[in-house]
This record gives sequence, C-alpha cells and structure tokens, in this order.
Amino acid sequence: MANLRSESEWRVRLQLLLFVLLLTVGVGLILSSELLFSPRVAIEEGQAANEDIAAPRGIEFESAILTDLERRDALKNVTDVYDPLDRQVGREQVYLAQQILDFIDSVRADPYATLAYQRYSLESVESADLSPKVISNTLRLSDVAWKAVQLETRQVLAQVMRNEIKAGQEDLYRRSVRALIDFDLNEAQTAIVNEIASALVKSNRAHNAQATEAARQAAIESVQPKIVVLKENEIIVRSGEIVTSEHLEALDNLGLLNPQVDWLTVNGTFLFAFLLAVSTLVYLWSNEPAFVAKAHHLLLFLLLLILFASLAKWGSSQPVSQAYLVPLAALGMLVTVLFNVRLGLVAHVLICLVVGYMTRGQLDLFLYNLMGGLMGMFALRRAYSIKAFVWAGSYVTLVNSAAVVTFALLGGDLNTLRLGQWILASIVNGAFSAILTLGGYYLLGMVFDITSTPQLLDLARPTHPLIGFSWRLQGPTTTALWSAIWVNKLLRPSARMPSWPA
Repeated sequence: MANLRSESEWRVRLQLLLFVLLLTVGVGLILSSELLFSPRVAIEEGQAANEDIAAPRGIEFESAILTDLERRDALKNVTDVYDPLDRQVGREQVYLAQQILDFIDSVRADPYATLAYQRYSLESVESADLSPKVISNTLRLSDVAWKAVQLETRQVLAQVMRNEIKAGQEDLYRRSVRALIDFDLNEAQTAIVNEIASALVKSNRAHNAQATEAARQAAIESVQPKIVVLKENEIIVRSGEIVTSEHLEALDNLGLLNPQVDWLTVNGTFLFAFLLAVSTLVYLWSNEPAFVAKAHHLLLFLLLLILFASLAKWGSSQPVSQAYLVPLAALGMLVTVLFNVRLGLVAHVLICLVVGYMTRGQLDLFLYNLMGGLMGMFALRRAYSIKAFVWAGSYVTLVNSAAVVTFALLGGDLNTLRLGQWILASIVNGAFSAILTLGGYYLLGMVFDITSTPQLLDLARPTHPLIGFSWRLQGPTTTALWSAIWVNKLLRPSARMPSWPA
C-alpha cells in the first residue's frame, strides 16, 4: 500500500514538472515569437530598398517622428510675445535728445573753446556717435539753422517713438527717420537730424520671454500624438524607394531592424514564463491535490492556458478597437465551470499578466480584461442553466463598457466615434465570451470526461433510463429521494453521501 502511494506521488510530481516545462516553453515561444521568428532587414536611412518590405502583422504605434514634425509646424505659427507699448520709453528718449542738443548748443556757444576742443567735446557724446562730417557741419551752422535742427530733431524722434517698436525692429525704424525730416532743411541739417534721431531710436515693446515660452509650450501640448496603423502584408518600403526615418521607425516597431536575435530579451521572456508556470505549480500543489492527480484535467488546463496566451498575443498586436474584441474573459469563465472558481481565478490572473507583459505595462488592456473576466467568472460560480451563461456575458459587456468609458474620460479623449467603436467591441466581447464558454463547457466536458451540470440535471429527469430502472427496483419514493441526493452530491462535492439502501 505504501509503495502504491509513493508511486502515485511520484507520478503527480512528474505530471506537474511536465506541466511547468510545457507551460514555460509554450508561453515563452508565444511571447518571444517576434524576436525568434520574424524576418529581419539590414537597411539604413538614405539607401534604396532592394525589395519590397511588408508588415508581417498588423500593428498600431505612436510615431515619435511624425509627432515631432507636427510640433515643429505648430511652433512655426507661434509668434514672439511682447509687452504692451511703453510710452515712458519715448518720453525718456526725447528728453535724452534734448540733453544732447543742449550740450551741443553749449559747446557751439563757448567763446573760449578752440575748434579742436569743440570737435573733441562732440566726439565724446556717448548716446549719439556723431561722424566727423556731421560734427563739422554742426559747428559751422548758423544759429538760425541750428535752432531749426534742434526743433526738427525733437519732432522727428517723437514721431518715430510713437510707433510700437518691438525688440529687434530698431534698425527698421532708424531707416525711416530720414523720410520724416522736413524738406525745408538743407542736406547738412538733414544729416545732423538723421544721425542724432536715429541713434536715439529704441524699442518700446520689450520681448516677454516667459510668455513666449508659455505660448510655445501650449502649441506643443496641443499636438496630439500621431498614431500609425499598419495592416498585415501592407508594403512599408517599395523596391527602389529611398528609405526615410519614417520607414525605419515602422520597421523598428515591427521588430524587423534587429540584425541578430536579442537573446538577452528572449531569455528574460522565458524567465517571465517560467515564473508564471512555477507560481501556478505552487498553487496547484498546495490547494488542488485532487485536480493535479488527474492527468487529463491538468492537460486540459495547460492547453487552455497556451491557447488563450496565443489569442492574447494576437489581440495585443491589433489596433485598440480590435484588441477589445478578443474574448479573453472566456478563459476564467470556462475553467470556473469546468473545474472550480479558484482555478478560474488563477487562470484569469495568469492570462492578464501575459497581456500586461505584451503591452509593456499599459494598464488599459490589462484592466479591461481583468475586470470583465472577474465579473463573468464569479457570475458562473453556479452555472445550473443556459440563463446563467447569458447573464455572465451581460455582466462582462457591462463591465467592459464601463471600463472603456472610464479610460476615455481619464485620457481626455471623448471622440464620440472612437468611443462608440470601443463600446460596440465591448458588447461583442461579452457575447463571444459567453458563447465560447458555453460551447467549450459542453464540448470539453465530453472530450475530457468532465461531468457537467447539464448532464447531472439530465440524469435527474424522471424519464431518464437510469431513473426508470431504479424506479422498478426501489419504487417511486426511494428513487426520487436518492436521485436528488446524488445530484446534490455531484453539484456540491462537500456534501456527505449516505450508503445506498440494500
């Protein structure tokens, strides 16, 4: 007897070891299939493609290159921001002009100053760098002509400073000074007025660097990320076409630019699959001894995990609206009705972790599948009729729809058409999940010798041949009583079973 028990334990351990090995290899190959089996191209920007390069699968990705180009175009439309017109600047410049003119007047009127000293004094004026010719003309002018120059200089400068002169536009307005000078002044007077007034032109609208940067940042933030959608077998680069950075970005997102297999990532992927398998093993060994003792049940559990991992892999490579169609909730629901809710929870969490890994930690698809599957799974804890499957599919639809609306609100994306597509996909997902669970329940129950609730209810029919035979042997009252007890026992394994009467 001890030998039989020991032999049975070793058989169970061998089954679990094989389960871990096959689950690791299966999930690892599914997750790393792109790294191991995808075709690879060696091509650089600016080269001409030697052949047509097509997408081996459909993909949707955010294009950093196209988004950056769009942001650059948006920045081109952003103009610099300037402070409002500061009239005090004009007043200060006119006052400074008057000071310079008064100084020149005092130099001209100094009877003791030599011509050389007068020239030196006018050359020392810092605010107006007067040329030697203008200095000579200024010293030779008559008092009447000089008075006309003084008056015209103040008037012209005041007229120019009434304009809104932005920082960097000073030279533009300096060139306009000469055209504003009165035609009554001769060429010598005109040159003096032009030189002094032009030197004093100053911007009266300062550049606001902080507001300009804020406007640039707002323009950048207004650009939505550019999403590129490639369909399976769509041509990315045609033969003879010059390869651009956009082409390389698409090829890189498809994993086609790696010249060699990235064994480091492959090993990490298989390690992730191994950790999932070992975690499942620990739970099964500790909490499901009756389940692991049946090799065909363990095989079915393994096949379902690998099948739905493949389905999750395909769904994660599709656009969002199509990914929401994939009925991953059916895994937990199916395992629940075939075995129990605890195993269903383990299977569902495992497949959701696989989804999270394939989407690189994006929570949307992970939470979408997790919440919908949990609701459907717990709705099927007692699946006594087809109505229970209908209600479970309805619950999955409701939770999925609520999830996509929540994601849209949190992401600030209230595009009505896109949100409608997501809700429609959620409804179809719930229906698919219920249909797949119901069909798998009947089919797999027969193939893998798993007694289902409908089969038990069928046994309880008074017209069933087994009941008719028992009726003839025991009588109607005893038969009805024991039929009810047996069905109750099979539906509730924890119930105690009395012996059949002799």
